[in-house]
Amino acid sequence: MIEWLTFGAVGRILIYLWQQFPLPESLTRLKTLEKLHICDLCAGVHIYALLAWVTGMHFFGYMPVVSEYVTGGIVSFVAHIFVIGWKEKFSETVVV
Repeated sequence: MIEWLTFGAVGRILIYLWQQFPLPESLTRLKTLEKLHICDLCAGVHIYALLAWVTGMHFFGYMPVVSEYVTGGIVSFVAHIFVIGWKEKFSETVVV
């Protein structure tokens, strides 16, 4: 269980860092990459898939590429729901 929590935390930190730094001017012309930079759920699928490939952690039996992206999609969705809940619970709501 601790391995999956570490996996999720490391991936979430990488997603946060990915979104904090601006894309270089040469890459902003690529609309797909620009959308990936804005959407934490979308970026999470690719980042967690890369982490699954590096660490060898998979939810199901190993099938090259498919198992990494299935794992990336599931973990990205769970992390996304956790972040939404965290923001809802602990962020201040300002009504203008």
